[in-house]
Amino acid sequence: MVLPGQTMYRISKAYDVPVEKIARYNNIRNTSQIKAGDSLWIPGAAHRRTVSIAPTTAATPKVASPRTASSPTKRSYPAKPKPWAKEKAPANRTHREAFEWPVRGEIVKGFRTGNKKGIEIAVPAGTTVYSSAAGQVIYSSNDISGYGSLIIIKHNNEVYTVYGYNRKSLVQAGGFVGKKEKIAISGVPPGGQQGRLHFEVREGKTDVNPMLYLQ
Repeated sequence: MVLPGQTMYRISKAYDVPVEKIARYNNIRNTSQIKAGDSLWIPGAAHRRTVSIAPTTAATPKVASPRTASSPTKRSYPAKPKPWAKEKAPANRTHREAFEWPVRGEIVKGFRTGNKKGIEIAVPAGTTVYSSAAGQVIYSSNDISGYGSLIIIKHNNEVYTVYGYNRKSLVQAGGFVGKKEKIAISGVPPGGQQGRLHFEVREGKTDVNPMLYLQ
């Protein structure tokens, strides 16, 4: 987690990893915009290192102007839902990091706590599957029966994403991937005829509703 006074440059020097590589793996376009409290994935880092703190200057406090009765209250409205994601995202996902959809398609099986792991998304077999967030591939194999070439990626804060029913994996265990990076080619579930992607999100060992993370 980024602390007050730490910059991307100082983090890069502490871990001996180029700024550009850290930015790519965390999908950061402007490296000067990181702020205290942000979580960064450092490629290849085996343990936490001490990062120096940049000197800060005291800022003049801002005084908010009083709101008058005639001033209209500004409202914010949620973004228009994507047509390919019919399930509504729970309202309590705001404290979690926003993940990208691994594929675009209709959700044909939703998440059911205690009954169903993850969701299933209908897509044509042969569709490119993308990583939902930056992280390290900890599993890429077809050893688990019923899931095709299964991929598991570990992200920040002990969060994992799982991608199943793949025809082919494009990544190897131990490697790092960035956000929205190609990781697999989708396939068909055992005994099925329609192409699908099985997708899970886990917080530690607990399966959670992927809709809490997908933006």
